[in-house]
Amino acid sequence: MNIRTCWYWIGFNITCWFPLPVAYLIADILGVAHYFFAREWRRNYTANLRVLFPEKDTRAINRIVFRAFRNLARNLADQFRIHRNDRHSMADRIETSAKDIEAFRIHRGKPLIVATGHFGHWELSASLPTSILGELNSIALSEVDLTMDGFYLRARQAIGNNTVLLANASRACMRLLKEGRPLAILTDRSYTEEGIVLDFFGRKALFPTGIAQLAMKYKAAILPYFIARTHGKHFKAYVFDLISIPTKGAKAVRVETILKQYVAILEDVILRHPENWHAFHPVWMEEVTGAKKGDIPAKLGE
Repeated sequence: MNIRTCWYWIGFNITCWFPLPVAYLIADILGVAHYFFAREWRRNYTANLRVLFPEKDTRAINRIVFRAFRNLARNLADQFRIHRNDRHSMADRIETSAKDIEAFRIHRGKPLIVATGHFGHWELSASLPTSILGELNSIALSEVDLTMDGFYLRARQAIGNNTVLLANASRACMRLLKEGRPLAILTDRSYTEEGIVLDFFGRKALFPTGIAQLAMKYKAAILPYFIARTHGKHFKAYVFDLISIPTKGAKAVRVETILKQYVAILEDVILRHPENWHAFHPVWMEEVTGAKKGDIPAKLGE
């Protein structure tokens, strides 16, 4: 068991059996400690925020960074407790409208890609679509430690969110969309050093192209969806209009058209709730080495 797994095990046993307000208090204390000791994360997040808010002074930026660390710690406390709840009780914590619910409901039994990112509480966010659609299937990286893998799998299964490991994603995604089952993809970060370079807050950043390629090939709808922590245990849902899928033109142009729409929406939600954006890593191309600028990977499934 590595150090990270030990901390997760300790956190699980401390926060899981206390009332939620106490669990949040413990999480806040650990979040403060993380803020002071995770210097690289704090430095990266601060640099990212300065791109978004060049007009803000250091004190204002630091306040956002501090809240981001607190939100991350509270997200983990929520994650530890998910298995004690069901999808409906977790979904009740997300403020939604009838329009939001209908946006999911009309796609039940149809190929649907839920496009989201590392924003808010992306794990807990699955409880809303699963309560409406009955299930969700999310692409995720496999953890190095099998204990951690098991922890996340159990938490996701408790709210009807099935895990599709990135290593097996191509074939699984094809099968799910052919069967008319919903698929969630975090589209704000490329883990394979392949993708397309787009303007993101005025700078070049690399984005994965999976949602675009899958949507074009399997005629799937793309529904952008995020949740933001607003106060305490409560979240607000942001369900946007479907992304337009062009049917004519060169593939590279169509992919770019689709991804530009997603990036514009991502910028919108980040500016509304910057403390919910979990960008503790370098984001822009000039800060990242080894990325292949402008590459579009081969067609999925071929």
